[in-house]
Amino acid sequence: MLIVLPAFIKKTPFSHPAPESWVPGPACSSSDGSCTASGNPISLSDKTIHATGISFSDQYGSGAASGKVYYGPYTLAGATVTKGYFGVTTKEQGFTFAAQGLLGLAFSFGKHIPNGVTSSVGEVPITALGLKSFGFYLSDSAQGDEGTFTTNGYDVSHVKGPFSYEPIITNPGYWQFDVSKGSFEVAGTKGDLSDGGSTIHAIADTGTSLLILPTNVANNIWNAIGASASIFGQGTATIDCSVAQSGPDLSFTFSKTTYTIPASAYVIDGGLGLCIAGIAGGAENDGVSIFGDVFLRSWYSFYDIENTRIGFAKAVHP
Repeated sequence: MLIVLPAFIKKTPFSHPAPESWVPGPACSSSDGSCTASGNPISLSDKTIHATGISFSDQYGSGAASGKVYYGPYTLAGATVTKGYFGVTTKEQGFTFAAQGLLGLAFSFGKHIPNGVTSSVGEVPITALGLKSFGFYLSDSAQGDEGTFTTNGYDVSHVKGPFSYEPIITNPGYWQFDVSKGSFEVAGTKGDLSDGGSTIHAIADTGTSLLILPTNVANNIWNAIGASASIFGQGTATIDCSVAQSGPDLSFTFSKTTYTIPASAYVIDGGLGLCIAGIAGGAENDGVSIFGDVFLRSWYSFYDIENTRIGFAKAVHP
């Protein structure tokens, strides 16, 4: 995805729970090369970019970013914002891939933007850009087709069958929906997706690689698919790579719709003969499960802003 700032083009990944959008700054520092991995930083000498004096600090599952908030014009998918908010980092960690920042497409600003200040730094991207909806198709092959991001609609060539919709709980600002009555099933093992009510909500997020579920739910799934808790911790598990070809389907049911994920989608090749299970625990710590790329590669996601709902339909891959 390309986001165009004054005299500056950045290739950034999307993240739906994150309302924050940011790019590397000229004073950015990192211990792992995150600041320089993305190429040249933004120039703050452009007269259309203005400082707000507000600091931001965001923690992600595998990284972190902090810096200062600025506002100015930017363009996305042909739509231009004259006064849009974005962060410029002074510190980054865990962003060593080629992406050059992050674009958040949530409903509201993060907690670091105080009440009454938002009018001075513009609006969140989905509001500022006038988006009515957007859709995501994620490729399932590193050497295959590319993913697509579609604004004000969805890519019909990558959708099979009708969408099933979930009403969005917009109060936190995220693409969050109810799974309090949800369930999971794999290899004859069935259970309560909310783990007895400890985690009754879920978020759809292209910026999260794995499925983050309550620890008890993750453990039950690991046992059923033959995964073992990883020595690296962080609620992850390793699994025999051969399971990708022979393992059982994993299914989730909520709002009377069942979503099935094949073993080839939840077994992730970590290189050097090591594979990890695409299901991690720990969701109860934040009170919300995250349906990341492991789920979203199998199910095309349509984000209906006008009707505050999210739709899932079977993704069509080449």
